[in-house]
Amino acid sequence: MNTPLAEWLSTLESYKWFSTVGMHASSSDRIAHVTSWVDAFAWTANPITTWCSIEAKKNLYETLSKNHYARFAQWNDIARPLLTPVQQLLKNTILPSVPEVVFPQKAQEWIQSQLIGAAMELAYRDVVISDLSLSIMDLFQRGKFPCGWSVKSEDEFPCQAIMYIY
Repeated sequence: MNTPLAEWLSTLESYKWFSTVGMHASSSDRIAHVTSWVDAFAWTANPITTWCSIEAKKNLYETLSKNHYARFAQWNDIARPLLTPVQQLLKNTILPSVPEVVFPQKAQEWIQSQLIGAAMELAYRDVVISDLSLSIMDLFQRGKFPCGWSVKSEDEFPCQAIMYIY
């Protein structure tokens, strides 16, 4: 794994994971609040959330493959080494930060997906501007649990998408 990504992953260990869940954050027309872990976990498993998450990654993937094919060809070489450290971070740091909460598998997969998505945005930020997953990381850094997306129609993503946070 390249050094900037390794350094970025190590900074995630210092996040105060979920330290401000349940506390109201500043309002925005693109942020909606949920009021419980149950609701948050429901959003992580919502099919619309899954669709939006895939679309966010597809935006990076497609732009990269069309405009920077040589770099795109390195995708798996960058992504594959991320999996183990991300899984370790999830298991050893993120989930234990709230020991009283049992995270369903879908919620764990959602968090892992956002971590890898943000890492890939960082890895390619010199050639493609994409920060959807990185913006989610900002919410995690503030102690929130960004737990899902909603959008009324496909053509509204990402500009009109709503992020659900706990």
